[in-house]
Amino acid sequence: MNAKNSYGGYTGDQPYSGMLVGEGPKTFFAVVGIAGSETEKIAILTVCHDKGLL
Repeated sequence: MNAKNSYGGYTGDQPYSGMLVGEGPKTFFAVVGIAGSETEKIAILTVCHDKGLL
């Protein structure tokens, strides 16, 4: 995900976490957080790798 910072500039691609909400055809993906530090980035990428998502 590439988001804008408080200065209006893009931060560059960052990993994000989320969850599926709802059931059946009303299911959607909700972003829970975007990595804001190197530690968060490593944590998100490690979980994704362990779950076979990368």
